[in-house]
Amino acid sequence: RRPSGISSSDREHTDAVEKAEKIRQFLSDMGWPEPVFADSGNGAHLLYRIDLPNDSASGELIKKALTVTSGFFSDERSGVDTSVSKAAQLWKLYGTMAKKGDSVNDRPHRRSRIIHSPAEIAIVSRELLMHLSSLLPSPPEPVRTNHKQKGESLDLGDWLSGYGLSFREKPYGTGRLFLFDQCPFSSAHSDGAYAIQFENGAILP
Repeated sequence: RRPSGISSSDREHTDAVEKAEKIRQFLSDMGWPEPVFADSGNGAHLLYRIDLPNDSASGELIKKALTVTSGFFSDERSGVDTSVSKAAQLWKLYGTMAKKGDSVNDRPHRRSRIIHSPAEIAIVSRELLMHLSSLLPSPPEPVRTNHKQKGESLDLGDWLSGYGLSFREKPYGTGRLFLFDQCPFSSAHSDGAYAIQFENGAILP
């Protein structure tokens, strides 16, 4: 994340590359093939090959997969671009310079490049996309009511903190998404464990 119309700082650029590596590892752990890993000059790209019909259903599936990935990994320092789901998306020509604004010492122009490309770029199946898309439920529509609920519901953030569980909190629709730094049930993975508290107080572990 950076001011618009200008290059990223070295710290912002590094944050993006490190975030992309975390996402690559997360998807690989779910069985995804290795992507083309690229440096855009200001951030990072993960390019996965798909073979789906160019129709609205495929577009929605890809959009949901990007949205779920963003839900797990976007934060105040770097974010997943969820706007790249359309088939006609323009893309970077690697080897060219990224020239956002003026090149200054703390925000220089950089040359885009491919960091790593597998010998064979395998296809990501529809099933893998669907599995990723199913990891987070769609936020419910806000419910408007003219009466107050009786009693007070548990504050999930306070409860988790009280038991010493480390997490990041993000808005999720009209509710709250809690992303655990470490899965409470297994030390085998640190990404992908979460809980949601909806506006009405209901909790989805």
